[in-house]
Amino acid sequence: MGILLVGLFIRAIGHFTEFKQFAHLIEEAQPGWLSLILCLQLGTYASAACGWSVTLH
Repeated sequence: MGILLVGLFIRAIGHFTEFKQFAHLIEEAQPGWLSLILCLQLGTYASAACGWSVTLH
């Protein structure tokens, strides 16, 4: 039980560190690049949806 708790504690610290790094990236990001990335990601989802729509019909 103790080993499991230590493992969970280490995992939680790792997630917190990742969150801090992600928050730092968001603070430093430029809005223009974020907008471009968002548009490209939405385009990816739209094209995948269209591909599945054609495949399933």
